[in-house]
Amino acid sequence: MIDFNALAIFCGIADAGSFTQASKQLNIPKSTLSRRFSQLEQRLGIKLIQRSTRQLMLTEAGQLYYQKCKRMVEEAGDAENLIVNMQSEPSGVLRIATPLAFGTRFFRQLLRDFRAAYPKVQLDILMHDQPLDLIAQHIDVAFRVGALHDSNLVARALGGSHWVFCATPDYLANHAAPQNLPQLAQHALIYHPDSRLKLATNPTDCDNLDIQALTHSQDLLAQLLTQSQSHGIAVNDLDTVLKLTLDHMGIGLVHSIMIDEHLRSGALLPLLQNYPMNKLEVFMVYPGRNELPAKISTFRDFVMQRVTPTAPWEENLRHKKS
Repeated sequence: MIDFNALAIFCGIADAGSFTQASKQLNIPKSTLSRRFSQLEQRLGIKLIQRSTRQLMLTEAGQLYYQKCKRMVEEAGDAENLIVNMQSEPSGVLRIATPLAFGTRFFRQLLRDFRAAYPKVQLDILMHDQPLDLIAQHIDVAFRVGALHDSNLVARALGGSHWVFCATPDYLANHAAPQNLPQLAQHALIYHPDSRLKLATNPTDCDNLDIQALTHSQDLLAQLLTQSQSHGIAVNDLDTVLKLTLDHMGIGLVHSIMIDEHLRSGALLPLLQNYPMNKLEVFMVYPGRNELPAKISTFRDFVMQRVTPTAPWEENLRHKKS
């Protein structure tokens, strides 16, 4: 008879890369872990792992065995989750990863309402600008902005987030609002140096030669900074870009998803809306499993209901334009 516990232990050791880490992750004493693994190798009559003082490596047989065992262990977990989900409401710890600048009104309200609806789910939020490894760091769901690179994740598109020029009413009371792109040169521009800006469509006044020169630029921000008559502020954190803009220090360049609440309150005003800028897609991603735990599938559905048919941050920007 197959010992599924032994298979899970073997996969846990292979995933963790060491007996010590596997012991911590599986919550099994290291001595017990080592003994059960040795029994597995003895039963199979073949060495699965080559151990040294510095590293642990799967043998050729170990690699083949791992590929088969991993699938069996995951399917067994899916089967158990399926039965548990049929009988219980969502519960447990839900680990969510987001970019640092994602602490927006949309996200805060989402967490507040989900927590009220499902009080047995404990939320664990990780905010980091570098994409985290969902599997290695045991993350259930992540929000990402821009191109996706991990094909092993399931991705659900939430909507686009456009680049927006904006400023406070106080700033605009002392500085004439720009009416076209070249007039930005008269203002202090607050921006992230890695921003990649270009026009989404041709502007209506593209007969203006200065504007025409910018229309097909693939790095519009660099062009604008070259023409600038005022020293801008480069900050490698979009949240700080937003805060400096709210402090009336110039015209900010931020994502529309970041300024929704400030547009609603009137703290910020969108500028140059006749020059629609490119957008980055916002995604919710999670590991590709056939049967998700109730806490993940419920959160996924909860999020999707909030962005259908249009993401709220884009809807508000559209109303401001009209």
